[in-house]
Amino acid sequence: MANHIRRQIREAFAAQVTGLATTGANVFQSRIQNLAATDLPALRIYTEQEGVQDDDILAVPYLQHREITLRVEAVAKASANLDDTLDQICLEVEQAIGASQSSSTLGGLARLHCSLTGTQIQFDGSTDINAGIATMSWKVTALTMSNAPNVAVTN
Repeated sequence: MANHIRRQIREAFAAQVTGLATTGANVFQSRIQNLAATDLPALRIYTEQEGVQDDDILAVPYLQHREITLRVEAVAKASANLDDTLDQICLEVEQAIGASQSSSTLGGLARLHCSLTGTQIQFDGSTDINAGIATMSWKVTALTMSNAPNVAVTN
């Protein structure tokens, strides 16, 4: 049995951005991943919110439009060029997701192209490692049936 569509989307997004020039293999699918200095720069990927709109609920099962908010945190050590590093990571993520039809729809899991809706940049001095974080918000729309939230409807 396949995993919930949210998890499949996180995994597909992570696969698309693993191996980027700046972050390499430092891609973690968790918002609470404690990062060591050797893990930086890195990406943390997680889903934060999901809105579901039912379609034609008179029939069972029925189609559901799922609008999933996916967060991608670019994390880099504080340095004189912190903003440049965070901007470079964001550039690489956007290019990787926008590279092709398949990458922008996460291999067909997303009904529409993944859409960047905003980026928030902050400094985090709350850990052993002073770091900057650029949080990118992505909107991912997926279709499932009400009885199969683990299967993307593609047609």
